[in-house]
Amino acid sequence: MVIGAAASANSQQLLFKVKQSAESYKNNKIGKFVDAEVNDTEATIFLQDNKVIVQGATKANYILDKKAVQTKVTHNVISYKYSGKDENDAPISFVYTVNLNSKEAVVEVENSNLKNYYFGSYSSSELSTQR
Repeated sequence: MVIGAAASANSQQLLFKVKQSAESYKNNKIGKFVDAEVNDTEATIFLQDNKVIVQGATKANYILDKKAVQTKVTHNVISYKYSGKDENDAPISFVYTVNLNSKEAVVEVENSNLKNYYFGSYSSSELSTQR
């Protein structure tokens, strides 16, 4: 389950409570990411002022670029994509996709060799008004 909350217009703030995640490694022989197995897990992802902290079985910190690319996937599904850097200054992408009706959400963090997926639902009055 993912729970999101949004703060003031001056700073974005999201809190994700994760119950399931998956990890996919890049197969260097074929140059593609392998299928990921979904596992039950407890984690928290906190996004505020373009800083992301992941706490749980996997711990990580990211700094995101100031501007996200917003994509309207369908009438009720919106995706936000950021580029940024990890704690080792390596480039990453950070994407979260939300369904405004069902309140489901998926968060994806990708670097050149690894994709991490986090699944659940969110709660945020600010995102609900962006239809």
